Amino acid sequence: MSSPLPGHGVEGNWEDTGLIWRADVIVMNGNLHYGPWTNRQRVLLQSFFFPFPYRNLTIDSPPQIGEQRKHPAFDVSLTFEGTNNLRVPTREPSKDWKFLENASDEILGETKSKDVRPYGWIDIKIKQGGSIHWKLPMISDYNGYVTTLSIALTEIEIFTSVNYSILLSSEKIEV
Repeated sequence: MSSPLPGHGVEGNWEDTGLIWRADVIVMNGNLHYGPWTNRQRVLLQSFFFPFPYRNLTIDSPPQIGEQRKHPAFDVSLTFEGTNNLRVPTREPSKDWKFLENASDEILGETKSKDVRPYGWIDIKIKQGGSIHWKLPMISDYNGYVTTLSIALTEIEIFTSVNYSILLSSEKIEV
């Protein structure tokens, strides 16, 4: 049931406000790279949408007639179509000592060797599609905020740069 007047709430239930706040993203035959820069942007976006954990939560009361309506949740849907690849670069800090001598010379502009440490990676190939749904509540009740994440991917192969072979292969993964 939606409100008879725009901008005014419906008495009694958050689910009946009729407001939807969502982002639908469709990736078709894409190559996604998730590295340090992407992770920093994720942190900025997540801090914008997530409630701050250091505040005391107040329980939001259900909307009353005449009050400004609130979005009950922010829904994000990521759908994969076709064959998509996700590359996550990795670098193990315990191996850095082997490359520190050459790296310090390169910083000074004196390259003694072309032996620069390459990064490793994990490739996730999604062949037949799938979806990721994330629901982030914008209101709190007696249970606080309950965020839900559901992942359903089909025909997955995970490769690694360590041995260039398949680490995991599955027809379907659901979380």
